[in-house]
Amino acid sequence: MATDRLEMDHEVAKIILESTWNDKELIHLVDYYFNHCLRILGFYTSLGTCLGLARDNQSRIQLAIMHYEEERGENVGGEKYVKTLQDLQRLREAGGPFTYEFSMLFNSVWEQQAEMLQKLQAREKLDKELKSAQTWRRVTIAIFVTVFMSALILSVVAVAKAWKPVVIALAAGLPAPIATAGKWCDSWWKKYRRERKGKKELIDLMNAGTRISINDLVTIRLLVSKLGTEIESILQNAGFILGEEQEEAMKLGMREIKKRAEVFMKTMEDLSTQADKSSHEIHRARTVILQRIIGQPSR
Repeated sequence: MATDRLEMDHEVAKIILESTWNDKELIHLVDYYFNHCLRILGFYTSLGTCLGLARDNQSRIQLAIMHYEEERGENVGGEKYVKTLQDLQRLREAGGPFTYEFSMLFNSVWEQQAEMLQKLQAREKLDKELKSAQTWRRVTIAIFVTVFMSALILSVVAVAKAWKPVVIALAAGLPAPIATAGKWCDSWWKKYRRERKGKKELIDLMNAGTRISINDLVTIRLLVSKLGTEIESILQNAGFILGEEQEEAMKLGMREIKKRAEVFMKTMEDLSTQADKSSHEIHRARTVILQRIIGQPSR
């Protein structure tokens, strides 16, 4: 349902842009941005799945620690730490939460973010156009009035001696056409500037959203790397314990696992919080951009 709504918003934005500006380059840019947002949200869905696996690992780690505390005080003959070893074996078999497919998806999203940022460099072009629009508006009106006046004066001089009544009539009628021409030029330039300003604001919003998303991905990458390092260390210690199956190995290995488990759990919660925050920011950015597009005046 959420995906259907996002796709519907995308289509609404596209229709409005086509009817408002009919700017193929901008429409393509917005289209790319909305599609890319869907791709990033898909990445965060995949990250959520990985976090679910990490929580399963957390449960296995906690269970192994609990059974270790129970069994190390027991004085029984035969095999010791049966439950602890079983928990560690299950943990090792489960492996890490981050798959190869997840890594590939992250790299793909990261590359698309960089490409999106490059596409948004069109902002600089619009900035220059906006700065020069006002100047060219004044210059155009001045040129138009000058040319109009020059042509009219030449015509008047040519017929001045023979057609004095015409000269008087022309002089009397000068203000009206000049005013009309001036208003037309001024209106055209205002419309041009309004369109450029609207496009610039839209690109600025996409630019800001993309940069925030990139910063979030940097944080996500660091947390994923840290979480992966911690679980890998825990798995190595589990393997060490299972390989040795000696009292001293159990003590050393479980001591390290308990120490790593605290960092693992904290990092996992930080990653979960960051993922929720980043996903929310993408939804919010899309909403703001859609509202900006809907608010555009029709042609």
